[in-house]
Amino acid sequence: MWTSSSTELSKIVNHSRTFVCEPKTVSSLAICSNENVITTGNEGALLIVLKINETMDTIPRFDSIEKVTIENVLPEFCSEEVRKLSFQFIRCNKYDWGKEKFKDHECYDMKGFDIKFADNDEHLCYIQLWAAEQGINCVVHNHSDAFFCEVNACIVNGTGKGGMQYLISSKENYDPLTTLESQFQKLEIPSLYEHGPLWDIDAQKKPVLREDGTVVYPWHKWQSNTDDSSVKSFDIWMAFQFNAHLSAIP
Repeated sequence: MWTSSSTELSKIVNHSRTFVCEPKTVSSLAICSNENVITTGNEGALLIVLKINETMDTIPRFDSIEKVTIENVLPEFCSEEVRKLSFQFIRCNKYDWGKEKFKDHECYDMKGFDIKFADNDEHLCYIQLWAAEQGINCVVHNHSDAFFCEVNACIVNGTGKGGMQYLISSKENYDPLTTLESQFQKLEIPSLYEHGPLWDIDAQKKPVLREDGTVVYPWHKWQSNTDDSSVKSFDIWMAFQFNAHLSAIP
């Protein structure tokens, strides 16, 4: 929770956030507290800070994934083994599942890390990075084998037009030969914005699960877009895969 001054309304505005924003919407990651203070509820909070370099006026546009560098800056109290871990983008056509799908396209993922509770080792969230050049369908899927609730935070939107696209209902079937692009709902996610849940939510605000415990989603995809620029660009986003049993909407 934080408080900011609204110049338009000339009054103090109180803001609060949970672990996700409203379903099928986007929300800015920016927190502008006029007191430089954020307060948490009784259970505390985990925060991930995304910060633009002070020398930059705008979000950069990368024309090569090699220009995106990842540094391990874990503090000295972490083990030497962990501090030496390197994080690199791997082109998806290097994987068995991506050899054909991304044979001629630049799509990358970066292995991430788990966040678990220290007292009982219960899984909370897995975080990883993805990147795709403009104009890429990053595979239509419905997480039929996934036991998590996933949202994405866009770090760099190369064209400003990329984001999630999804069929309006989880009961709507997808056929790559007959399903039209116009049937997908488009949810553009600007740089430093995130989207809310796409998964089905029941009356208790909990994720709807299939009989095997996987989470019910509509068919969806990340779709990087194109623009009139001749300069190559990439969408870069961070995926958060939350434990479905801890993902009731507050």
